[in-house]
Amino acid sequence: RIRFTEDFFGELLETITGIYTKKYRIEEKRQPISLVLIEDFRGFVETLTPFILDAIAPRGAFRDELARIIEEYSRRRGYAPTPEQLAREMAYVLLNKILFYKVLEQHYPLEVLKPLKPLYEGGIVKSAHEYMRVLNKLFEDAVKNTGDFEAIFRTDIYDIVRGNVVYVVESEEVAKLLDWLIRLIDAYTIEKLGDIIGRVYEDLIPAEERHNLGEFYTPKPIAELIAKWAIRSSSDKVLDPGCGSGTFLVEAYKRLFELKMHKPFIEASFVPEDVHEQILRQLFGIDINEFPVHLTSMNLAMINPKARSRVIQVIREDFFNVVSGQSRLVPYATATPEGSKPLEIVFRDFDAVIGNPPYTRWTQLLETTRDRILNLYRDALMKYDLISQVSAGVEIQLYVYWIIHATRFLKDGGRLGMIISDSWLQANYGINFGRFLMDNYRVVAVIDIATRVFPVPLIGACIVLLDKEPDAKKRMENNIVFMLLRPKESLNVDQVLKLIEDYSRKELGYYKVSDEVTISVIKQGDIYNKNVKWIQYFFNPEQLLRAITEKPLTRRLDDL
Repeated sequence: RIRFTEDFFGELLETITGIYTKKYRIEEKRQPISLVLIEDFRGFVETLTPFILDAIAPRGAFRDELARIIEEYSRRRGYAPTPEQLAREMAYVLLNKILFYKVLEQHYPLEVLKPLKPLYEGGIVKSAHEYMRVLNKLFEDAVKNTGDFEAIFRTDIYDIVRGNVVYVVESEEVAKLLDWLIRLIDAYTIEKLGDIIGRVYEDLIPAEERHNLGEFYTPKPIAELIAKWAIRSSSDKVLDPGCGSGTFLVEAYKRLFELKMHKPFIEASFVPEDVHEQILRQLFGIDINEFPVHLTSMNLAMINPKARSRVIQVIREDFFNVVSGQSRLVPYATATPEGSKPLEIVFRDFDAVIGNPPYTRWTQLLETTRDRILNLYRDALMKYDLISQVSAGVEIQLYVYWIIHATRFLKDGGRLGMIISDSWLQANYGINFGRFLMDNYRVVAVIDIATRVFPVPLIGACIVLLDKEPDAKKRMENNIVFMLLRPKESLNVDQVLKLIEDYSRKELGYYKVSDEVTISVIKQGDIYNKNVKWIQYFFNPEQLLRAITEKPLTRRLDDL
């Protein structure tokens, strides 16, 4: 499913002529197998999506029965996908199910899972609708016969088959497309597929498309930096309360593997099944929508497709509806030695809470969520003057309340690492938010990133690294590292972490480490009572003034 665009032919011509003139060696232009698979899988989604879109929204709007389902879903979840979004999400979910089923075939005997082969060319089905119904029956049988994997195969509004309705246009091209995908997967041995599928799946959905599907994709170096800093022990419990497609939990998995196995994850040819299950039992995720929950489950399972993923502790819920210490049933049963049982998980006493909170304004929240936040934290919000006053021009973004809520889930000595908007650094409410942080944490570092991290205009980002500390004296004696990063290339995670560790022990002051990094080291107690926006702590005022006055066009006002 190659897209024959002008760019495609231009790149093809450049490659062929480059090899002919010996500008390139063939090896230099040979794509890794993972990149080839990614393009093939993306091509499947690209081709299938219009057939789904025409079925769910034949006149540009959802069909009546589907519109009612979406309306109810929106009322419960606060998220209503457009027809275009839902069609692409349904295509991705179907790809996921087929891919995962093919991986499961390698682990279960024939009496548990029937092999999935091309059904149309073999004459087993006569139409696309019949094909979809047979696939749906195989997926249901997989859940029943394994007693597992409901999170992968039952996906609510993203299921193409709902009762007697099949949400795809009847077309022979769809049937042939499904045959093509199954043949593609069968072309790889499980050994080859198992070694690369984790990397393929991590990169499957492009960053810009993640945004179009309602999600900000966190660049992997950012997630890696936060996971490496926050996770210190091989036994750490980790929570991402807004897990999206699972970027942070995947990095947390890799970090826990390295701590358990004492070698870099990249050097691992496989993860032992017992280690895989141990790690999954230490990872917890929450997201408000089914699609991200499905993606996270797939991402975690695909890290090690050779091992069974019996326990994936990711639930669909509004984070503010989950209270520390509360137990929740994962919405599917899991296989145990005593048989299939509901999985109960408890959200409390985490060693690390990590992630990328939603970039949502107060007025964009559901009224029930706003009421919930106020009921939970009214006293604290009044103490720190952090109640949004929209009529007075004060609208506090969700990440402030997100961090306040996340604080309750951490044990003393636990660590919070998140990437959030940097707007609070320049806002009046940010002064009081900073005071809340200093009342609950040793603020280890605040990293302001000068380049845009997310593909959206006007959204700058900063990383906060916080140690939960009940001892006020230790909090006030802490040295905060304010780091301003201007990375010209990709982020060097280990270098940044070493700078934080080294400079936290240096004398207080301002340091120009390089053209890409400047650091200010300031004692937490010295700024606690200052009514100053935190943005100023990233700069040396005297140096800024000197730089301005040395400009040839700068004039003093009394000289004019």
